[in-house]
Amino acid sequence: FEQRTRASTPETMTPVARRARLRSLVPLAEVRGRGWLPDTDDLDIAEEAVRQFLDVDSLDERPRFALAARRANTTEPITLEQTAWLAHVRTVAAARTVPTFDRTKLASLSLELPRAMRAGPSKLTELQPRLAECGVILVVAEGLRGGKLDGAVTFLGDGRPVIGLTTRGDRFDGLLFTLLHECAHLVLGHISPDDHAIVDDDLMETQSDPNEVAANDQASAWLFPGGFEISSTTLPAIVATAERYQVHPSVVLGRVQRDIQNWKLHRPHVPKVRALLAEQGVLA
Repeated sequence: FEQRTRASTPETMTPVARRARLRSLVPLAEVRGRGWLPDTDDLDIAEEAVRQFLDVDSLDERPRFALAARRANTTEPITLEQTAWLAHVRTVAAARTVPTFDRTKLASLSLELPRAMRAGPSKLTELQPRLAECGVILVVAEGLRGGKLDGAVTFLGDGRPVIGLTTRGDRFDGLLFTLLHECAHLVLGHISPDDHAIVDDDLMETQSDPNEVAANDQASAWLFPGGFEISSTTLPAIVATAERYQVHPSVVLGRVQRDIQNWKLHRPHVPKVRALLAEQGVLA
């Protein structure tokens, strides 16, 4: 985004224009409804809250972090909903403390996680502390309406890496794959503290950006070391394959669904995660 050439101040704008500017920066009603911004009619307070939320010096600037590294086949700019969600993730992450980022340690953990999560959604509470040990802050927050986000990876101003996940799709296997995909971006060096955020809209779609393909491939390699093989798409075959790879059956099922492009296959056997994460206090 480019900074506007002429700054606007409250003294030179009508209240209507000031409110319109706020709505042009964030989906104000929904963000307030989530409790991410104060619900106030005081425009001075509202403008300062949005400025801090977006981490900008002036409301005439666009947030630097929202200049997402997009896939090569994506021409749409990052949306207000995506920007606001990422701003919330960064705000939550800024209050957390982690040791110095260790890429090697994160790579080892990423290989271990599919096995550690074998029991299913009940193990999700272990993710944040285990990633923190590698110097990575994990924030799980529901995406905003129309945000179409699976996850993102970014760095705070002080160099701390942050992975944000939504509960889009409400699937255990999808959440785990998205996490590993974002870990892969960090392990493979696709993003550094000097870069903008990488925001992933839909990891289920075919992607042509080399970094996105590499991140998908690395995530799959962590899930299925040695390559994915299965004899059939029956439930017994899926369970047996999950036993062989020592992963939750839904992880194998999700891979089968993607390979045959049939997301309804055995769908009742994929555990949901949103309600459980809320109950466990994991959602931010």
